[in-house]
Amino acid sequence: MKKLLMVILLLFTGMFLCTGIINSQDNNIGVICKYIMSDSSKEYVVRDEINPNIKYGFKTILSDENLTKHSAFKWKWTIHVACYEYVMNMKDKGIISFTIKEYQSFVSPDSRGYVLWRLIDFNRDGVVDKYNREYRIVGPDDIHILPNYPEGFVNNDFCSPTQKESQKRFDKEIEYWMGIINENK
Repeated sequence: MKKLLMVILLLFTGMFLCTGIINSQDNNIGVICKYIMSDSSKEYVVRDEINPNIKYGFKTILSDENLTKHSAFKWKWTIHVACYEYVMNMKDKGIISFTIKEYQSFVSPDSRGYVLWRLIDFNRDGVVDKYNREYRIVGPDDIHILPNYPEGFVNNDFCSPTQKESQKRFDKEIEYWMGIINENK
């Protein structure tokens, strides 16, 4: 739980510095009214279309895994995205989510396979509440090829991992972000 709070703090305080406001459209209802982005993070606020007084904030940090440990397999790497979503002025309304892309196989000389995890903790208590996993193939120019093979990757068992599997992956992701925090101390 303490580690999860540290990751939320990392996202919320913006440990990675942003470069400035790129887009400001405060006069329009239902659009992004604040957008700040850098190479490794982004933050944006969206005004609710139905109730303009409600704004939703999203703080996201992106991290590419260090490729040096995969020197023999330059095609094998992981992209980690941590996101904290909250309703402004409502401190108890916030969720943390992780998206993980694990590029792990060549399908052909110009396409790669990857596993995509989505893990969400609605209660910020360290227990994953919603989760799914997919296998995808991306071809030249990052065009996705929806696979109908191999059977083990597209059946419901793979796309619907167990709570235990998902919690294990969620905990692993918390440890990953704790490593980022410790590196930047």
